[in-house]
Amino acid sequence: MRTHLARAIPACLLLATGVASAQTELIQNGGFETGDFTAWTVIDVDSGNFLVLDTDILPLSGFPTVGAAGGTFYAVTDQTGPGVHLLIQPFTVAAGTGSLTLSFDMFVNDWSDVGPIDCGVLDSGGDPCQIARVDVLTGAADPFSTAPGDIVSQIYLGVDPLADPNPYTAYNVDLSALPAGDYQLSFASVDNQYFQNQGVDNVRLLAEAGGPDAMLSADYMGATGTAGICINQSTGDRVTVPLFGGTNVDCVGAGLTVTPGDSVLVIFLGTVVPPAQPENRIHIDSGNGGKRY
Repeated sequence: MRTHLARAIPACLLLATGVASAQTELIQNGGFETGDFTAWTVIDVDSGNFLVLDTDILPLSGFPTVGAAGGTFYAVTDQTGPGVHLLIQPFTVAAGTGSLTLSFDMFVNDWSDVGPIDCGVLDSGGDPCQIARVDVLTGAADPFSTAPGDIVSQIYLGVDPLADPNPYTAYNVDLSALPAGDYQLSFASVDNQYFQNQGVDNVRLLAEAGGPDAMLSADYMGATGTAGICINQSTGDRVTVPLFGGTNVDCVGAGLTVTPGDSVLVIFLGTVVPPAQPENRIHIDSGNGGKRY
């Protein structure tokens, strides 16, 4: 924090670095490059397994796949008969998380050509069922639960529509609305009509504390003037913002695009008369608890 000693300043120039907190990866071994299911929980019921492979020919059914989406390994279901297969990893959303993005690559090869058939449960021993799903479950949910109260976000329910073997589809899902707490990311496959292969690779869940700065909060007590200018020094973009009585300068709300790592320059146009009391110093504070000046 820097104290301004001048009694009257024609224009007060304050520099803030609009840097969001570093991204945190919440999923471990998302590319399965350990060659196994380290950090994951696998549950297989009846025939077949979730497997980590480095080949494009499946060992149980003999069917082809497109192999890994990146790196050497990927996870995939294979079977010789009806079965249920779950791939699960728990994660925790910390308080103060502003941005949460899930991404993964996946294919679902339904060799029966009759899917998707959703029987509503993860059970291959009852009604016809040929379906794959991706859900975010509550931390306390039973892994086999399909109850609406246990599913926080349903990301995928179906089978891929193209000719088998399907290519990967890249998924990118904004989960920023999730409140702080414990959750489970679940990939699941049920098949009792014929062979079905669900392939998963490159799973990432990136959390960002506070997200990109939505507001630069400027406590400019004693400032007078009519406007300010926000300049993104990283891109050259700039916007004019009103001054309104010592509260906030909302650069992003005024139309400035700010991404993590950008440097934002804020210029107040007018006269700033700092108060006599040292505790009322002029400063600028990034909205995610960043530096004060």
